[in-house]
Amino acid sequence: MDNALFTKIDEVNPKFNPRLAKGIVVDFMKNTEEHISRIFQASEADYPDDLKFIRIERVDPYTDYLNRVYDKSFNVAKSDTYMVRVLFEFKGKPLEPFHMSLPYIREAGLITINGSTFLISPVLIDEGLSVGTDSIFIHVNKDKIRFMRVHYAMLVNGVRENGYVIYSDVYKGKPPKTIAKKYLRRTEKMKPVVALYLFAKKGVVGAFKDYLGVDIELGKDEINESNYPSDEWTILSSVSMKPVTLKGPNYIPPKWRIAVRNSSYNLEVMSLALSFFYCVDHFYEETSDENLNEISIWKLVLGMVLRPEEPSPLAALNSAERNLISLDTHLDVQVCASLASIGVHVHNIYELFLVIIRTYTTRIVRTTHDLATMYGKRLTVQRYILSTITDKIFSMGFKLQARKHDKNLKEKDVVDIIKTYIGINDISRINHKHAEVESASNSTDNIIPRLTSRLVLQKDLTRDSKSSSFTSDMVLDVSIAEVGNLTSMTGDATGRSRLNMFAVVDEDGTILRNDALRYITEPTQSQIQR
Repeated sequence: MDNALFTKIDEVNPKFNPRLAKGIVVDFMKNTEEHISRIFQASEADYPDDLKFIRIERVDPYTDYLNRVYDKSFNVAKSDTYMVRVLFEFKGKPLEPFHMSLPYIREAGLITINGSTFLISPVLIDEGLSVGTDSIFIHVNKDKIRFMRVHYAMLVNGVRENGYVIYSDVYKGKPPKTIAKKYLRRTEKMKPVVALYLFAKKGVVGAFKDYLGVDIELGKDEINESNYPSDEWTILSSVSMKPVTLKGPNYIPPKWRIAVRNSSYNLEVMSLALSFFYCVDHFYEETSDENLNEISIWKLVLGMVLRPEEPSPLAALNSAERNLISLDTHLDVQVCASLASIGVHVHNIYELFLVIIRTYTTRIVRTTHDLATMYGKRLTVQRYILSTITDKIFSMGFKLQARKHDKNLKEKDVVDIIKTYIGINDISRINHKHAEVESASNSTDNIIPRLTSRLVLQKDLTRDSKSSSFTSDMVLDVSIAEVGNLTSMTGDATGRSRLNMFAVVDEDGTILRNDALRYITEPTQSQIQR
């Protein structure tokens, strides 16, 4: 064996990216306690004023042992978890600590739960906003928010114009299955349009003024061509047709009209106006004689959209109030920074709603290359692995929010709610409905082919595993050669579900283009796109 020869060969051979080869998931999971603390802090806005989250701290092994003994028995199966205590105060008095288990990840992204070993793989996501074929979604503190669109129409100076109304699943509640369809409101199929939240914050005129910088006139019969001549004004009105999502035969066309100066009328104004008429077409009775610049009527409409099973207007209004309070904590510094990296500078969820309304169509109409490339996307995993815990933390906050103004709220009530949502063994379900987790199987000492090269695509987190349909994000792209792996024995046919161990990744997991390879990757991409 010639060591000098091997040394020379080693010097000229390219080197693996050690973070990828050893399992980048290990890096991502190092600040688990900090992440969970941030989630509790975000959820705290929903708590009653007397309840405060203090901190999370690790417990000693003996305390860990005592909290795992059930009915004089102890599970001796190996689990790669450690215990922390969650500390709260109620009315200035410390509550008894609540305990939960958090995961620690071994080399290659391995974790053992109850004696079974699993592999945790990184997920490749879009930075900031993720754009699909006809939807946009974003991960925020409390959930994943998806934005979609639906066709709608209005009259512009008496001529029908078609466009889109943007709606979202920001509210995840659904009517209880025990309630018969006949007891739901006629509007139960109405889409929860994003503009409703803007109207509930500013009213109609205020929303156009504060969010779009446009002055409008809102009225009824007084908005006409005599008062607002067409050489200066554009008059918008309902098409006076019952929406297909409004149940039953009854419908009275709303008389509301909007006048906007010709110089101010654009696609943004059109989109917000379409949302307005979408709402008043569905709620023509509730909005017919109201001052639509009052936010209270829009909060009521919002509550009725979110809770179609709720017969009481007051209860619907309270639901809207709770939802609006909850929205205020959806974006934290990290989410805003992620959005800023793609040029979306927002400070709260309502500014994000406005960005989506303004840019939805231009973002959806992306080139095939934008959808297919692996460059500029980011590797992550923490939010997905810990979602089993974080979802319950936010559910706990929503439950506590319902008691926020309850003057009869006692310590026992608070403790019972917290105990319902903070459990020691929640993390043991990480292999349930988690595409980024699979049973670990490796027959060699080499951890790369079977373990650390595995990559989960964002679409695979929700797409039916049996689906074989071809989409635009699956077309050939040169980034696959640099970031993916076509020589692996396993993985999808496009090469995207296996990582190239030579890929360049920055500190936060963003995939960077290797400038030294541009001389070959750029001409190759040009050949592909011909």
